[in-house]
Amino acid sequence: VNADCSNGGAAVFTPNTNTVTLRSSNGAIDSGGDAFYNLTIPTTYSFTANDALSVSNVLTVNGTLKIKTSLTVTTTFDNTNGTIEYNGTAIQNITAFTTYNNIVISNTSATVSAGGNFTTNSITINNNVVFDGSGRTITVNNFWTNDGSFTANGSTVTFSGTPSTVAGNNITQFANIVIPNTKSL
Repeated sequence: VNADCSNGGAAVFTPNTNTVTLRSSNGAIDSGGDAFYNLTIPTTYSFTANDALSVSNVLTVNGTLKIKTSLTVTTTFDNTNGTIEYNGTAIQNITAFTTYNNIVISNTSATVSAGGNFTTNSITINNNVVFDGSGRTITVNNFWTNDGSFTANGSTVTFSGTPSTVAGNNITQFANIVIPNTKSL
């Protein structure tokens, strides 16, 4: 699909076992509550999911996927090269996938919380944003950038890069930090 992907009104989207590949420089996804089977966003493309996005098999994001409400993937999440941005206007939870490539938190209206343990190459907390660690374990391979506010709330942040970098315009107060023996900060 080389444009917005919209399933509004009484239409029912039946994905069967097909893959939908979205290509647009700044597209929108309005699923209408229907799940995709396989969904792919290639490199250089960007989409905003305006409602709850659900993928029942494989979600591949090598471009940028902006989540306004929630993200559910039943089987496989492949974010080897892309960015997931949580940019809603209400409370959001970061979906507990094994590994993200990059996470950007830009929801300035409400707190974004770690919905489970996760690993990411980089995490960016934008200006005027509150990110709550929610007692989870967050592993950062490269960059932690805090231009907003991080509430540790008993969480553990593991820096596993060689080296990992903590940056940003605001001071980050961690509850627990782990730096494995062969890694550096």
